[in-house]
Amino acid sequence: MNREKEKLQAIIDVLPKKAVTELLYHAEFTKGRYDFIKGFTDKGVIATDYDGAYLRKLWEEAFANTISKSRKYDEIYFDQFLWHVFSYNDLSCKKGEEANAAFTEVKKEKCFVFYQNHNYGWLLESAEKIKVGYFKNEQDVYVVDSDFTWTYINTHESDLGPYFYKKPVRLENIISN
Repeated sequence: MNREKEKLQAIIDVLPKKAVTELLYHAEFTKGRYDFIKGFTDKGVIATDYDGAYLRKLWEEAFANTISKSRKYDEIYFDQFLWHVFSYNDLSCKKGEEANAAFTEVKKEKCFVFYQNHNYGWLLESAEKIKVGYFKNEQDVYVVDSDFTWTYINTHESDLGPYFYKKPVRLENIISN
C-alpha cells in the first residue's frame, strides 16, 4: 500500500493546482463510495463490485424495453437519467413516501446498487437489513433486485422521487407455474 501512496504523491507533486483540486474531488467521491458500502458491510451485507455501466444497460432492458427509442432519447431525455421513465409518467410507479414504504416492505435478499453517472456498482447479498435511510444522501442511485423485477431510485431532485416500481405480475407466468 505504501508504494501506491508514493506513486500518488509523485503524481500530485507535478500537477498544477487546478488538477490537484480535481483529483481531490475524485478522491473524496471515491472515499464516499467506500464509506457508503462500508455502512452495508458493517451490518453483515456482502458487497461485491459490479460494473455500473453494465447494470444500467440491464436496467434499461428490464424496465424501459417497451418505450420506443425515439420517446426515450428525443422526448424524455432517458440518456440523461434512466428515472425519467417515471418522472415523465411513462411507467406508473410509487413516488415519495409511498415509494419509501414499498421499498421497506419488498424482499431484499440480493440486490444491485449503481449510479446514473458513475460506474460504481455492487451486488449486495444478505441485504435484508437495507433501509431507505441508507440512500437518503445518495444522488441518482438505483437499487434493483437480482432478478430485475423491482427498482428503487433516489434522485438528485428534491421534488422528484424517490421512485419505486415493481413489474406487474403477468398472467402467463402464474399459469405456467
